[in-house]
Order: sequence, then C-alpha cells, then structure tokens
Amino acid sequence: MTTLPDRPEERRIIIVRSPQDYEQVDFEETSEVTRNGDVAFVSSQPERSAGQLVLDLQRRGLLEAGAVLVQNPFNPLSYFRIDDAEDQIGIRKSHLIVQLCQVLGASKVSVISARDEKHNLEMRVEAGLVVPRGSLKGEGNRKRLESFVASASIIDELTGSAAPDIETARDLLERAGLDDDIALHQLVVARAHPTNTLRKRTVKVNMTQEASRTIDAVIEARHLLAKAGGKFRSSEVRRTSVTFTYEIEFGADVS
Repeated sequence: MTTLPDRPEERRIIIVRSPQDYEQVDFEETSEVTRNGDVAFVSSQPERSAGQLVLDLQRRGLLEAGAVLVQNPFNPLSYFRIDDAEDQIGIRKSHLIVQLCQVLGASKVSVISARDEKHNLEMRVEAGLVVPRGSLKGEGNRKRLESFVASASIIDELTGSAAPDIETARDLLERAGLDDDIALHQLVVARAHPTNTLRKRTVKVNMTQEASRTIDAVIEARHLLAKAGGKFRSSEVRRTSVTFTYEIEFGADVS
C-alpha cells in the first residue's frame, strides 16, 4: 500500500514516481538522496486504500510522475510543487500574520510595500493596487513580484474591539514555527504591555525565508533527485528574498 512516513521531518520533500518505478525502487539508487531522512517517495497512481495524506495529494492533482513536492512549513500535511512553493508558502505566511493580528485585537491590517532584495525591486500597495517604484528593468522579475504581492497582500478591517489574547498569539506563533521571528515576537510583547497599549505599528517581515530553506536544499541536491525520479528545472524555481511592510492598527481594548 502506498503510504508516507508519519513523522513530518521524514517527508519534507516528496518525489512522485510512476507505479512501475515506485514498485521497483532501487534502494541503492535512492540511498544517497534519502540519507538525510527528509525525502520520501510516493506512487503517481496510489491504491484506494492508500494513506489519507497520499489520497489528499491525489485529490489536489499533485501526484504527477516526476513531480517534486515541498512541505508547507506551517502545515506538515500540506504540499506544493517545487516551482510554485515559494509563492504559496509566502501567501500562507501572510494569512498567519493577519490571524495573529486579529488575535491581538487589530482593527486594520494592510501590506503597504514589498521589496525583492535579490532583484532590487520595490512596490507600494495603494488602495489595494500594486504600484511599482523606481526602475522597471527586469520585466519578468517585476511581474513575478507584482503577482506575488497581489496574491499575498491583504487589507483587512476588523472590529478591533477585543482585548489582545496574548497566550493564543504566542501559541499561534509557536505552532507555526514563527516564534523566533523578532518582528512578530516584538509585536506580541508590545500588545502585552498592561498600561501603555500599542495602537499602531509598522512591521517588516521576510515572506520567503521559510520556503527558501527547503527550496535551496532541493536545488543543491537536484542531480541526486533527478536520479531518483524527480524532474524539474532549477531555472524555473522561484528563489527570491521578499520583505513585506505591514501597517497594523489596533482599536480600543475592552476589559
């Protein structure tokens, strides 16, 4: 039966193989790929009795022979294709940040700018529209950043009438693995002050660093992954360093 390891750290990367290749896995061939213990294999045509995670991947159309799938660092049961992983993980991170702000009693959360450090591109977000700043050189990179910002940026207006739930906020950061993010940690600390409550803050957050850790490992091991059945072109894999600037406003707390 087609299954995947229960432990998330043993399936950070999934290689999808054809049924024939999956049944005839050459363990000597794949041992170098799996030596770090974070690569798993799955059949592109699993049985109906396959594990639930495998069936979920099939339902989402991800089980294409040769595909390399990357685990969502914020949800170990969620995966993305390697060529789309950075954007998709960044979008999930943006949703988590809005959720954090909501728990902290925010009345408004908005992305006001984005910067791609790798390609020296910057954009403003004005009234929900993405506006490039500076030179328009590198049209392809500019369009990719614009698409990412448009998908991940959010302008949410909330009631902002609730007192901050500090314990829930800290738990959310810990469960998402974001408790070591200084900007988000300090946001929670500031809202926890008992006598001088934070009303507004501008926060800069790197939106791509979590995705980059796994994607860089995949790129470095691309030749070994290819031998094990993984098919992708490193030139098609998005690798950037994008920082969002959030403007967060808080309403009056209700005790």
